[in-house]
Amino acid sequence: MDKAASGTRTEPAISSSANGRRWLTLEQLLEVLPLKRSRIYYLTHTRQIPFRKVGRTLLFDLAEIQKWLEGSGDGNDQGISD
Repeated sequence: MDKAASGTRTEPAISSSANGRRWLTLEQLLEVLPLKRSRIYYLTHTRQIPFRKVGRTLLFDLAEIQKWLEGSGDGNDQGISD
């Protein structure tokens, strides 16, 4: 049976770097957070969400995103509402 047909959600394939960081692409972040793509772009543009930019690619450190969600990143909980 197809996973999409069975209704189960698969975890995004997360890449790890040599230093143990787990990086998410924008597409993978959208699978983890219940936000729209435009909201993520706004949060990166206003520097309210932790991210790195490599060329034109946005990357998000999973541990930093988790801290940000918990409100301990910069003490700002209001940046995640959609």
